[in-house]
This record gives sequence, C-alpha cells and structure tokens, in this order.
Amino acid sequence: MILVLTNCGKEIEDPFPPSRPEWIPKSVVDDWPERGVDAEPGNVIYLEWYPNPETDIDGYVLYRMAASDTLKKFENIVYLSVNDPFRPSTSYLDEDVLVSTQIERYYYYLRAKDTGGNLSPPSDTLNYALLRPIVATTMLPQSLTDTVEAPVELSWSYSYHVAMEDYVLTILETTTQEMVTRAWFQPTQYIGGKESWTFQPFWRVVDGDSVWVDLESGYSYQWRIDMQADYDGDVEATGSESAWRYFTVR
Repeated sequence: MILVLTNCGKEIEDPFPPSRPEWIPKSVVDDWPERGVDAEPGNVIYLEWYPNPETDIDGYVLYRMAASDTLKKFENIVYLSVNDPFRPSTSYLDEDVLVSTQIERYYYYLRAKDTGGNLSPPSDTLNYALLRPIVATTMLPQSLTDTVEAPVELSWSYSYHVAMEDYVLTILETTTQEMVTRAWFQPTQYIGGKESWTFQPFWRVVDGDSVWVDLESGYSYQWRIDMQADYDGDVEATGSESAWRYFTVR
C-alpha cells in the first residue's frame, strides 16, 4: 500500500529549507593548489564553496555588497544552477569588481535553493579586495623561448601599492604542473620600482623523505607573482595575481 499525503487533493510541498552553504576555507601560502576566496589574473575575485549535502538542491544564490555602497545593501548577483552544463555551481569568478589605487572591498554570502523553491539560511559572510597586479610585460623572463642559466633570476616592476605587504612567487614545472616552490617574502621597497628574486636549490620533506629541489637543465617552467595584504594569521584578505610567465633552463 502506498501512502500519499494530500491537502485538499494536492500533494503537500516540501516545507523544509536546505542547510546553509559552507565556504571552502581560504588556503594558506604553503598550500597548492590554492582554495577558497582568492584573486585571479585579470582582476577577478574567485569564490568557492562546498556542495550542500541535500539531494534536492537546485542551485545557489550569490549575494554581494561593496564597502562603498552607501545603502549597505546586498544584491543578488547570480544564480548558479546545479543542472547548468556550462558553468560550475560551487564556484564563481566575479569579474564585475573595481580595481584601482583606492581599495574597494567586497562582501559575499550564499543561500542554497532546493527544487521546492525553499531558500536556506545565509552562509557566513566573507570579504576580499583586489590590488592592482604586477603588469606581466615587466616580468622577465617572459616565454618558453627565453633560456636562462643557473642561478635563475626573475625580475619585475610595480607601481605604488599602498596596501601591499608581501609577495608570493610561485614556480611550476610546465609539463606536469607540479609545484616547484612558493616563496613568501617582503618587497625591498614600497614606493614602486624594479624587484628581483633568485631561485636557490633547497631540501623539501615529502612523505617523510628529504628531496632536493632544483630547476633542471632542459626543462620549462612557469612563474607568477602574487601581491598580498591584510592578513588574518597566514591568510590574506587583499591581493592580486599576475599572469603566468615562462622560461626554459639551458
């Protein structure tokens, strides 16, 4: 026997809203790949969250407020359906953000929506602001045709960034995309100009074993510069990422 609950001849709709969404925590400098809210090349803020555990989730509503908004009102900026084959439903690239010498901070929260139209309670609110990134044309070496010899020196120039506190320089082996190093260091000056950093081989502990890390002859690598500021512990709330540049070791 099948029991169907009805109300005046109609099936009772689902009265239970989903649980509130959970953001993926922001990764610290030593983590790779990076997770959670972050800057992306091209003046973009990346946001990432866990999928809700309910089986009837239809999508997620993302809300945003700019710190400069005099009304202090969150706006619904996008609905991300779990059934959309053309974009993910648990991450978002916010390209409609301001990047200038005047730092603009953005605040975000999420609500999950189920197939019955129920909205979850709001997620926690997180925030992020963008710095103007390193201009890729100032970064040397530039491309895979640029061959360099050890010790490999990387250089770049930047304009004045009042909020910038630290650099994070990332090097990947281009073919395998394996991380070689994530170097975290302070600039030599904060008023603009040329900077450089030289790779030095080092020992890394991997699964309990010591591994010698070096840039190998004949291999190609890619590198970028992150600028970071406004730390909560080891996690920044303001930053930027340059485009990737490349080089080959002679």
